[in-house]
Amino acid sequence: MRFFKLCALFGSLVLGGALLGTAPSCGLQGEGQRCDRLAGDADCDTGLVCKAKEDLGTASDICCPPAGQAPTDLACSGGLQHDAGTGGSAGTAGTGGTAGTGGTAGTGGTAGTGGTAGTGGTGGTAGAG
Repeated sequence: MRFFKLCALFGSLVLGGALLGTAPSCGLQGEGQRCDRLAGDADCDTGLVCKAKEDLGTASDICCPPAGQAPTDLACSGGLQHDAGTGGSAGTAGTGGTAGTGGTAGTGGTAGTGGTAGTGGTGGTAGAG
């Protein structure tokens, strides 16, 4: 019964947080994961501290081991944040297609036949002398 009361309480907190625009944290961040310096070390898992992005050269604050302990995640070594990938290389361009062959010209039409000449007229009669 106690378990159900705890679940109901947690559900109320989640629903209330969603309505207010905030939600309770689901878990602590591991080494190399993002944290918020404004929250101190509260975002990080036990034994980790939230290091400032300016100190690491990263895009965000990162959970790392405290000073004196060697990090296992490259993000804590400075300059590499594993949750941001690098861009890929460009592909090569394809080759152009070949042109088609031209069509053949049509043949010219034949000329029409000429008309027949008309017949000459008959001569007139001579006058009396």
